[in-house]
Amino acid sequence: MRVEPSNEPPLPSLAPFHSSLNLSKHPSDVLHRIKTVIDRNRALAKDLGISGTPGFIARTELVPGALDVNWLKELIARARNGK
Repeated sequence: MRVEPSNEPPLPSLAPFHSSLNLSKHPSDVLHRIKTVIDRNRALAKDLGISGTPGFIARTELVPGALDVNWLKELIARARNGK
C-alpha cells in the first residue's frame, strides 16, 4: 500500500518533556496541537486498515504487524535502495 508523506511540521522533541514543550507558556496550544496530531494519526491508521501496533512504514511500503529482525532489516534495505 502506498503512503504519502505528511507536510505537517514536526512536534517539538518530547525529551525532556517539560522544557521541550514549554508547557508553562502555552500549555493549551501545545496540548491542542498534540491532540490534533494524535487524532490525525488515528484517522490515517483507520484509513489504512491499521488497527493496532506494531506497524511499519518505510518509504511508501506499509507493513502492518510485527516483523522479526531479519524482515525489518530487509524492509529498511529496500527503503534505502528506493525499492
